[in-house]
Amino acid sequence: MAYGAKRGVYGGNQRSLKKRLGDANATTMDAFPVELVGQILSCVRRARDVAVASVTCRKWREAATNYIQKLSFDDSDWPKGKTSEAPWSLRDLIIVETVMRTACLKELSIHCDGKKSEIACALEYLEWHHAYIPRMNAFVNGFPSLVSLALETVVCELDARHFMLIISSFPRLKHLSLVNVYFIEAPSEIELNICTLETLQLDSISADVSTMLVVYDHKLGRLSLYISGRHSGHMHWKRGGSSASMQELRLTGMEVAEFKVEEGLGRLELDGGDIPELEIKKSLQHLLIDEAQIGQLKLAEKLDSLIELKLFNATDFENVWLSTYSQIVCKAGSRLCRLTIQGDLYKALINVDEVCSAFPYLQELSTNYPNFYVDESTLEPPCFEEMKNLNVNVAMLAENCVAFPKWITGLLQRCPNLRSVVIILHKAFVDEPVENEDFPCMLSFLMISIFSPYPHLNVTFEFP
Repeated sequence: MAYGAKRGVYGGNQRSLKKRLGDANATTMDAFPVELVGQILSCVRRARDVAVASVTCRKWREAATNYIQKLSFDDSDWPKGKTSEAPWSLRDLIIVETVMRTACLKELSIHCDGKKSEIACALEYLEWHHAYIPRMNAFVNGFPSLVSLALETVVCELDARHFMLIISSFPRLKHLSLVNVYFIEAPSEIELNICTLETLQLDSISADVSTMLVVYDHKLGRLSLYISGRHSGHMHWKRGGSSASMQELRLTGMEVAEFKVEEGLGRLELDGGDIPELEIKKSLQHLLIDEAQIGQLKLAEKLDSLIELKLFNATDFENVWLSTYSQIVCKAGSRLCRLTIQGDLYKALINVDEVCSAFPYLQELSTNYPNFYVDESTLEPPCFEEMKNLNVNVAMLAENCVAFPKWITGLLQRCPNLRSVVIILHKAFVDEPVENEDFPCMLSFLMISIFSPYPHLNVTFEFP
């Protein structure tokens, strides 16, 4: 009995302690300015937590309505339990109601897992609210404060025309990111004309029919386009307008209808795709071309601003080098700091001494052996005085166990200040390659005597 009484006393003390703590938390909560609560919710970001917090008390609800600036919706935040209702209904309702309740929202991110096509319904609700609710409630009138919107993995049933209606409800949108989005019922031409847009990322965008995407770049400073080829439809890209504000342009897998690089562009990346005509201006600082089919190349007299150059082609390296890449290298100025040339693992086309003389300030070189060849007959070869990092891809061939150590020896003699060497070993696509486990051992044994005079070097062997 005494023991039971003791438990009762303990339980009573525990309840009293919880009540006092709750009262203290409530008092502390009331002491917070509502603006600070809004900042806290903006740091939380997750809409599920914000929705729970907003029903806790009046102040949190007011903060979520009037002061929250950032919201993110992620499928991983929601329980996966099986219910009789559609599993998306509660989640999408929270998305719509939480977004529509906010008055100062600036950043909105929606990430789906790709299995629930009904996320498109939530987007439809947003547009439906925008179209009809203002007739009943003047407060709800689009999203005038939103500056950043990100949609990820919306892969089913997103009507292209409907999407454009949604975008039109963001009059101040500056940053738009669409990742893994599949449009249906796309028209022959989609015009993305947002006067306020500064950065645009379209990653893994595809459509059910052949479509022309027209991007108007009034203030656009950074544009990244990646078109997925997993669906039957093809998407082409055309630039509308000719704004000089664009600083970065990345095109991946694009079929470009019209293409012109304006003065002022600092970074250009072309990964795959077909470009009938490419004109490169002298203001360019970073250039990457990877397997892109370029019909006609127009270059400035001298690319003096170029500091980083990356050229890749493994399928037709010799022809592409002679027709395109060699012209770009010849036009590059002496300020070039980082050079990457990776072609066929079995073609030697470039004299390393000529590159050394042309780019005295080169700090990093990445290549495939033996794309660069070392002329051993040169008595006093030039040196890469500024070279710090060397990255080399090597095919695991029997003859490379003998030839590559000689090649790397000649290159080390030309790089007196080298600090790091990374050797990436690749499987050889021939009938009788060296066994994978034997080649690294054989090569590392041969390299010991080569690197021993350079104790300051950090040498790393890697497998892709």
